[in-house]
Amino acid sequence: MNTDYKILTRIIAGRLRQFLADMIHPNQYCGIPGKSVFEAVAAVRDAIAQAEIFQKPLCALSIDFSAAFDKISHDYLYMVLEAHGLSACFRQK
Repeated sequence: MNTDYKILTRIIAGRLRQFLADMIHPNQYCGIPGKSVFEAVAAVRDAIAQAEIFQKPLCALSIDFSAAFDKISHDYLYMVLEAHGLSACFRQK
């Protein structure tokens, strides 16, 4: 039975792969064929450099969500984001 699930998962993943480009934000790097974590690091470095050149304030936020959703209340998370002034668009569920 375990093998059946693996085969089914691969079939579904293969069929969905063609739609991923339309469904996933361009800034997403994890799990996207042809993109690597090094591109994400370069994008962050470029943003920091640009903020320094134009003397603009920059806020960089890095959140590791692996298994976080099992451990934190979503309502609490949205409340904290709101308290820090993040817009409703950013906090959209």
